[in-house]
Amino acid sequence: MMRIASILGLLAASSWVCAQELHEAEERQVAYSVSGEYQTGITFQNRSEDVRRIYWLDYEGKRKLYSELLAGQEQRLDTYLTHPWLVTDEQDRALDVYYPDSRARVVELR
Repeated sequence: MMRIASILGLLAASSWVCAQELHEAEERQVAYSVSGEYQTGITFQNRSEDVRRIYWLDYEGKRKLYSELLAGQEQRLDTYLTHPWLVTDEQDRALDVYYPDSRARVVELR
């Protein structure tokens, strides 16, 4: 019985990985955090009718989930100037990559 649960868990995890669609910047490995020197902020406002996930792309370009926004929600994040933020849909299909500005930035997601 335990073996079946383990197999089902692996299948569920692998289907999540398969559903993930990379942004071109991720595929080309050009979107990753560089420095934590210049602090700033970025606010994401979900103006769509769907769920939006916000990922920080770390120093190796790997996704780190920071927020899941329902329609109409917003989230302010403290960040650094060279840290990219990836927005996906609920199935983790990449929609766009955003970089903060030197002044706090607001991004409206559609």
